[in-house]
Amino acid sequence: MRDTSSRTPAQSPADTMTRRRRGTIPARIALALGIIAFGGLEPAAASQFKRINDINVNCSDAVECDFYISNPNVTLYGIGLRRSAATDAPIRLFFGTREPLVAGSELVLSIDGRVLETIAAGDLAYRAAIAEYSIGDAALVEAFIGAIKAGRTLSVSYRTRSGQSLAPFALEGAAEGLAFMDAVQGRTGRNDAIAVIGDRVQLSAEGGAQTPITALDDLPEPMRSQMTGADAPCALGNGETPDLAGSFAVPVSAMTTLYVVRCGDAFAYNTPYAAFSAAGEDTTRLALAEMTAEGPVAETTVWNAGWDEETRTLSGLFKDRGLGDCGRYHRWALSEGEGAMRLALVESRVNDICGGATSAETGQWPQLWPVVTP
Repeated sequence: MRDTSSRTPAQSPADTMTRRRRGTIPARIALALGIIAFGGLEPAAASQFKRINDINVNCSDAVECDFYISNPNVTLYGIGLRRSAATDAPIRLFFGTREPLVAGSELVLSIDGRVLETIAAGDLAYRAAIAEYSIGDAALVEAFIGAIKAGRTLSVSYRTRSGQSLAPFALEGAAEGLAFMDAVQGRTGRNDAIAVIGDRVQLSAEGGAQTPITALDDLPEPMRSQMTGADAPCALGNGETPDLAGSFAVPVSAMTTLYVVRCGDAFAYNTPYAAFSAAGEDTTRLALAEMTAEGPVAETTVWNAGWDEETRTLSGLFKDRGLGDCGRYHRWALSEGEGAMRLALVESRVNDICGGATSAETGQWPQLWPVVTP
């Protein structure tokens, strides 16, 4: 865990943007003043700034403190909590973004893939001068505090003029950052300490990690070009965008999301999907391993894709007939290692006999992977 406390906080992309909005500050003067800019923060006094990984706490001379989580790689680059030093001071949740939110859109906050809260953009106060949205709903703030203390990753789904996007954030160090904020404001051990708020938070049982994709704007910009046009790999035969029903997104980590989307023309009982890894502006179509009677192959199409949140597995079933009692079935486990997303083949089964004794469930079909030894 990286813990940085200093008189002069390190500068971030958010710092650069804010300085440009207000006018250029000579570097030597900024260094002397110890200025950190995020959402219009004032200069902090000595020892009142702390950074733990992506968690930042900055307190002004008046002991107004901002706790914020940053990700400079996305348009919605920060989310945080603001509180003054007054005994009865409320806590506001704020968002920093490089582009305004689309009117009528929503922010969907998820912790470890489970939906925490949906916020209408119209319910947020907006400070255009610093491109910051905020809300002071006490129940929402309490739920947010409890969730980030217990969670590992936070994601925010939002829409700007550039389209629908997902901002991922890492939560390692959040509890320590909240405790530091309390210590600076003299709340440690008190009932109003921010670190003890929200211990009974309940996450929504709906939604889970799987977020439905229903429109082209729900996809990252680099993926949309693959969905429409004569040469687009996932467009229909006539170049039009396929119906995205059944498509979905799954947060994998603070930086990576799995997208499974309709890709190409469907047949009578088989619908093709493609799996994409998206990290910031980088998207990659994934090739998935399958086992056949002749040996392993790599395919880029997942037929009749399904998702199991409990086991975090993606499945594909190609039906030889509409009943689905024969065909090819594959299952891949989702994981991440060394910064790369992985879908590892964990099961392959094939049944060529339609209506046979083993046709009722795919789990009873002849198994090709893992290899069954006599």
